[in-house]
Amino acid sequence: MSLRIDYDERAIDQAAAFLDDPPGIREVLDAIDRLADDPRPPGSFPYGSPDLRRLRVGRYRILYEITDDTIAIRHIAAAPETDSKEGSGLARPVVWVPAPSEPG
Repeated sequence: MSLRIDYDERAIDQAAAFLDDPPGIREVLDAIDRLADDPRPPGSFPYGSPDLRRLRVGRYRILYEITDDTIAIRHIAAAPETDSKEGSGLARPVVWVPAPSEPG
């Protein structure tokens, strides 16, 4: 049984900000369409509860909620630069280490 996909207005506005990346936003929309038949695909992770989930699609992240008959798309965002490398796992912060002082 396929679930219905609903988009929060905020998620639609967020997706519109990425129209300068047609292949990327197409990949996001295709992944969202597939959630109707597989709401917990490999690579999706619970986000605070089993029915609130996060899915990585290329450089984008989708936050969605599963109910009995609906997938509600809550948030679509580009990953922070530290997290955008495919398969990078956790975000890797940039660490600044000062150069040693020169004697003098």
